[in-house]
Amino acid sequence: MKKELTTVNRQNNAAKNVKGILGGVLLFGIIFLSLIGPLVYQVDPRSTNLLQRLQPPALFSKASEHFLGTDQLGRDILSRLIYGARISLFVSLCSILIAIFLGVTLGMLAGYYGGWFDNLLMRIGDVQLSIPFLVLAISVIAVLGSGLVNVVLILGVTGWIQFGRVVRAETMHIKEREFVSSAIALGASDIRILFVHILPNIIPTTIVLTTFQFALLIIVESSLSFLGLGVQPPAASWGSMINDGKTYIQTAWWLSTIPGCMITLLVLGANLFGDWLRDRLDPHLQQQA
Repeated sequence: MKKELTTVNRQNNAAKNVKGILGGVLLFGIIFLSLIGPLVYQVDPRSTNLLQRLQPPALFSKASEHFLGTDQLGRDILSRLIYGARISLFVSLCSILIAIFLGVTLGMLAGYYGGWFDNLLMRIGDVQLSIPFLVLAISVIAVLGSGLVNVVLILGVTGWIQFGRVVRAETMHIKEREFVSSAIALGASDIRILFVHILPNIIPTTIVLTTFQFALLIIVESSLSFLGLGVQPPAASWGSMINDGKTYIQTAWWLSTIPGCMITLLVLGANLFGDWLRDRLDPHLQQQA
């Protein structure tokens, strides 16, 4: 019986490792492509050529001079995908860093001190969570205006609550443990307890949550760009590329399909890699295994 359970656990772990490897390859492969792509494929994503407009990918047409075809203005799709990946990753990364800073800081303070500050923060979070994330972002952008900086700030500020609630719960649990009580008995300051004893213990949970929130922000940023509220033309963005191609979906399917597939692969990679990280970093799941 023990041998059978051991075999099943090994098979489950192997399957999880395969998913983790696949997710890591997709996620870091796209990141690597966005970094070195412009050095290898030196084509201006803003350069137009109406004589070569709506050319299909070279795989489907021998007459095409562009690997992934061109759009309605004759711009190279592959080049725009590479630069669009840079923008999507930059917006998501900067937004997630802002959300982590706000969420972790406020969550630790609320979980450690409790009281009126905890109640106020959680009520603000409840109100924010009652509004769909995309709707809230659209509403704020409609007031403050679009643009790269505004999108980053809005996504970061509106995305803190997920980190705040998780970190608050972790802090409330950790502060009751023996090593924190010992530090308090020895006269350690609140700042030392928060940043030396509590913060290192919530980092694994924060890392796992970051991967899932990163995938969510990719979708939100693409949705905002699709609606014309994100990064503005002529800058390339996956969402705006899908929006530009929706008019030609029946005659030039590659305009919307290719960037849509890239978004899917990036989100899938982040989620699979996040699942693998959760299995590796969560001590409760390791004990069950």
